[in-house]
Amino acid sequence: MNDPQQLVASYGCILNQHQEILIVKRASFDSRPGMWELPGGSVEHGEDPEIAVVRETLEETGLAVTPYYPFATTSQFSSKGEHLQIVRIAFLCNLIDQDQPIQLSSEHSDYRWIPISPLPDLEVSDLLHKSLTQLATSPHLLSNEHKRIHPVE
Repeated sequence: MNDPQQLVASYGCILNQHQEILIVKRASFDSRPGMWELPGGSVEHGEDPEIAVVRETLEETGLAVTPYYPFATTSQFSSKGEHLQIVRIAFLCNLIDQDQPIQLSSEHSDYRWIPISPLPDLEVSDLLHKSLTQLATSPHLLSNEHKRIHPVE
């Protein structure tokens, strides 16, 4: 029997100047192949989730971001067994340089900028689905005034 474990992961819901969100597609050889998700990944031991989203976004996309606040979470058991619970946190993020080109890591095969609306027929992660639903039903989360009140530095 395996001891229960928990993993925390931070993801960036990155907005561009057109209020579009960046999504990335998992590579065919990686876990969850072909699934669209927000860029992000595991929080290292002792690392703040806000710092992890900056690091993971840079590693996976080459983009520098400023995280503002967490706004959506999911919690589920790993497909490898119920001994591992994964808690995922989505942070609303702003691009630091709107002209920075995207450079995907080997973990992803494609990317898209999408509007905040229902997705076309794409296989998406639970966190991406929840994030888009949250933003579409709570537009105040995107206001500049709200972001200025709660930036994470």
